[in-house]
Amino acid sequence: MSKNQIVFSGVGGQGLVSCGKIMGAAAIISGKNIAMTSAYGSEARGTFTKSDLLIDEKPIAFPQVEEEQVVMSLAQVAYDRYAGKMKEGSFMVYDSDEVKTLLESCKASQYGFPFTKIARELGYVGAANLVAAGVIVKLTGVLTKECMEQAITEKYGSKPKALDINMAAFRTGYDLV
Repeated sequence: MSKNQIVFSGVGGQGLVSCGKIMGAAAIISGKNIAMTSAYGSEARGTFTKSDLLIDEKPIAFPQVEEEQVVMSLAQVAYDRYAGKMKEGSFMVYDSDEVKTLLESCKASQYGFPFTKIARELGYVGAANLVAAGVIVKLTGVLTKECMEQAITEKYGSKPKALDINMAAFRTGYDLV
């Protein structure tokens, strides 16, 4: 299947929409088509949030994930929502400090790392999303490391400190696998 269907899920304030936009920009840089949708609660932070990102060589007719191939879960509520739906051959990437109860019936390959802790050690807890994105890029090969680095540079290039932390977060995640 040429279409890659990725879900970034967690709670508001974790940068899930931003992460989807950065990975979408990296896909465009690599010459692929994308579609992205987002859903979040009316509160600014703390409620379930998700972004669906589709990446394909061909034009995308329907902009929502129909079959989760990769799910990033940065909160227990997000893990609980997707783990039971995933099929064999898919990937569940979750924050092992935030997700405590793993669903035994989850058919996806599961990869848990302490994304929030790693981001905090890098100096910005908000970069946990890019640590997780690094893991996803390395595991799936859906995007190249270079395209992601270019997209991160385009997003944060005018803010050197933010660029350094976010690039370090992505590279740290990439090196975890």
